[in-house]
Amino acid sequence: GKTTVSLNFLAENIELEPVLMGNEFTSLVEKEYQPTPRFLNRIDAMDWVSWVYEDGSDRFTLLPVFDDFAENVVKDKINIIDWINIESGEHYMIGSVLNGIKKAVGRGIAIPVLQKGEGAETARGGQFTKDFADLELLLDKHGAMESRLTVGKCKESTEPLTGRSWAFQIRNKGVSICNVREVVKCWNCHGKGFTNHGGCPECNEVGWFDKKAVPIV
Repeated sequence: GKTTVSLNFLAENIELEPVLMGNEFTSLVEKEYQPTPRFLNRIDAMDWVSWVYEDGSDRFTLLPVFDDFAENVVKDKINIIDWINIESGEHYMIGSVLNGIKKAVGRGIAIPVLQKGEGAETARGGQFTKDFADLELLLDKHGAMESRLTVGKCKESTEPLTGRSWAFQIRNKGVSICNVREVVKCWNCHGKGFTNHGGCPECNEVGWFDKKAVPIV
């Protein structure tokens, strides 16, 4: 769901001419980077968005970036980076990478996307991924067919947000976010989906309940 969320951030802020950079949206064709058919199909499916101006020019900038992310950031713009990979495996360096991006973005907003292990509380790089984040969103599977977003860190909010989770479905060629609702961990298995006796019967092994349907125990 990382790319789905990224594309929706792009669409919802299209009037600000955001920047989308990454390593999977373009491919090298005859010495020139061009959008991949898969990427074009996905944005075409988002038919509620006007991706171009009347003169045919793009309303966002697509950049093929594989490293040197800070050097490619467009200052004072929304920069969505999907996704950042540390090829050397030195994931502790992610703190320096994110710090460089934050310094380069000026008064804009940087939305870097990182890989995370299923159920992990941080992305690859551990605590270093949190150090320069103002808002951290963690994505996991929710049952067999859905995804779950959890607020891992939030520096400023009008109400408590850290630790809260929302489940959602992804439809329409992987671009539409549907059936969003807040969820809470199962009281019996504490979010694991199983107990010492096997699969949790209370939550049907999902590990979570819709908040409005939490049973009284």
